[in-house]
Amino acid sequence: MKPTFDEAFAQVQPLVADFAANQGRYLSPAYQESEVRTDFINKFFIAFGWDVNRDWQKNPFQQEVNVERGVIMGRSQGRAD
Repeated sequence: MKPTFDEAFAQVQPLVADFAANQGRYLSPAYQESEVRTDFINKFFIAFGWDVNRDWQKNPFQQEVNVERGVIMGRSQGRAD
């Protein structure tokens, strides 16, 4: 069941407060994209009822969130943006 707007808002508020309190670290070049996803993006979508962890959407054609695959660039592998 999808949360109400108020329930989602209550879950997002601590994310906003955490970002505001630690903005210097989060805006630093040392803060990795994968950390952003774990610390904020996944939690944001979970607050709005998305099945980020694939707890109930097992069919790959019905999944709301997919992890990006690696991309071969020359001799190394990276992540697509």
